[in-house]
Amino acid sequence: MEKQTADKSRTKTGPKRPMSAYNFFFKEEKTKWLNENKKGVMDDGQSGSRFKAMTNAVSSKWKTLSEEEKAPFVKMAEEAMKEYRKIKSAFNEKTLEDSKLLQSTRKRKSQEQPGSLETEIQQRHKAQPQQRSMFAASRHATSPSSPHVISSLGLNSGLQPQIVRPETALQFLPFLSTTHPQQSDPFSRLRFNNPQSVTMPPFLPGPSIHQPPVAPTMLQAPANTSQAALLLQLNALEQQTYRRQLIDNMQLLQTRQELELANRLRESNMLRQLLANRPSDAELLPSGSAVSVLEQILRNNTPTSPNNPENTRDNRQP
Repeated sequence: MEKQTADKSRTKTGPKRPMSAYNFFFKEEKTKWLNENKKGVMDDGQSGSRFKAMTNAVSSKWKTLSEEEKAPFVKMAEEAMKEYRKIKSAFNEKTLEDSKLLQSTRKRKSQEQPGSLETEIQQRHKAQPQQRSMFAASRHATSPSSPHVISSLGLNSGLQPQIVRPETALQFLPFLSTTHPQQSDPFSRLRFNNPQSVTMPPFLPGPSIHQPPVAPTMLQAPANTSQAALLLQLNALEQQTYRRQLIDNMQLLQTRQELELANRLRESNMLRQLLANRPSDAELLPSGSAVSVLEQILRNNTPTSPNNPENTRDNRQP
């Protein structure tokens, strides 16, 4: 079914296929049959049955023809096929030229479009810093924390809060630059007792009403949100790493303490066995050992111990 639809779509634009030998015979016999049967079958009013009868008659007659009788129709079909092939080859060449021309025009347009796009992007990047500076100046002039608003309110230096601005925001404010060492603090001029003695920075007006509005994509904050989020993630990872190292160190310290305690218990058990078997070897131990208390207790208990055979022997002698 798909092949038939594809062939139909091709024949709409391409040349029509030639007739076969049977088609030439059918065309010739059709006129003869219609002339012979003008009356009779037409009287019933059924065109379908009339056409069916005609096709049956022509096909049965074609089957009865010999090869010599079919030869003229076969020759006509071959000539029509040759003519069709010539027309088809010319049509294919023209179609190929048209497709090549279309591809070349598309390629040329695709090569021209990226250049114009790049120039437009460069123009937008050039206009972006100017719009950012205008936006920062207008925002500073209208913000309640600016020196204009503070001086107009007449606040005292003792009641003013210590406001700390990020360095990234100060970079976009030209009149708050830290060029002089005595003016390193941008709010040092607001710490006088007399608010009227504060030197006001030059007022930078915002964009006028007649100017075209700035696109929303250009009204961006000075600080980059993606960089800030990345810094927060890095700080969180560093804190997690520090906590893991701290936990590992605590576990290692606990393990060392347990090992030291086990060593001390083993030494005490060995010393206890030594003093129980041979009390005379206890004098070889250093006086500042960790089990000196146990040694003293065992020495004090050895005379009264009934399990020591030397003590019982000494007690039996007169």
